[in-house]
Amino acid sequence: MGEDHEDEDEDEDESEEGDEDGDDCGEEDDEGEYEEEENESMTMTLTDPQALYCLICYNPLTAPIFQCGNGHIACPSCIPKLKNKCPFCRSPIGSSRCWAIERVLESIKLTCRNTNYGCKATMSYSNKCIHEKACIYTPCACPIPACQFVGCHGQLNKHFSESHKISAIKFQFNKTQTLL
Repeated sequence: MGEDHEDEDEDEDESEEGDEDGDDCGEEDDEGEYEEEENESMTMTLTDPQALYCLICYNPLTAPIFQCGNGHIACPSCIPKLKNKCPFCRSPIGSSRCWAIERVLESIKLTCRNTNYGCKATMSYSNKCIHEKACIYTPCACPIPACQFVGCHGQLNKHFSESHKISAIKFQFNKTQTLL
């Protein structure tokens, strides 16, 4: 009998160790399935970014995403060009939304491509293009032909005023400026 209690204690210790190692998969319910936390985020790796592109125009997919009866998808700008016929199977396309892919796209959070230049923005996959077109941290090249400097507008301003003082001309808005 004493041995049975020792085995139970060892099982409890192993269970606690599993939790410390991050091996806890959630609580098992009566049917042997594991429940996950509702708002738990997970880290994922997308091995094929092209999977999130329209197979017709090769642009990033944006909602609404439509699918034919066979599950082929198309972006909203391609539907009229296809005359509502799937280019892969010729089935009707354009009336059935692919809600699952739309939810996946909205749940993907990305950082701006201008992170190296100071942007700290995080946005959904669908808003990445919109943000990056207007991002104030978009790199700017120095206008001096032999200079290789590239940085955001604030860095460029500092670089230009420090490295190319002779080339800089001070001016004020709404004032007449004579150029030589």
